[in-house]
Parts: sequence; C-alpha cells; structure tokens
Amino acid sequence: MSTVWNKNRPTKPIVDPLYKQIVKFLLQDNRSTYAKANVSGLSQSTLNNWIKGKVRRPQSVSLQMAADMLGKKLTLVDK
Repeated sequence: MSTVWNKNRPTKPIVDPLYKQIVKFLLQDNRSTYAKANVSGLSQSTLNNWIKGKVRRPQSVSLQMAADMLGKKLTLVDK
C-alpha cells in the first residue's frame, strides 16, 4: 500500500520566511558583525553566513537570539 498525499498539503518553503525578515533587519542594523555577535550570543560566522545567503532554514533558537539582539520579539499568535 502506498501513501497518497493530499494534493492540498502544504509544502515546506525553500527559504524560511522568518529568516528572510531577520536578515533584512540585520542588514539595516549599523553595528559591526562583531558587535552583533557579542550582543546576540551567535557567532560572527553564523551571522555572516546568514547575510551571504548560505543558510536556508536556521534553527529557531538562533532566530530568537538574533531577534532579541535586534530588539524584536518572536511569538506565536492565533490565526
């Protein structure tokens, strides 16, 4: 017996849309990558890889750390 997926089943996006928003805010932030890394707790290489587009789906905890550093809050809300 083979599995037949519902044709209306959502598909996973290639790039996390939340990640794209975080990168937009990272690019607008005038601090150095060192300063951003120091405040966020993320490594400079992680932030640089995000900005260069080398990452497609970062871990949610990393996104939260970056959002905190940017003065943003990630939260789930009801639709």
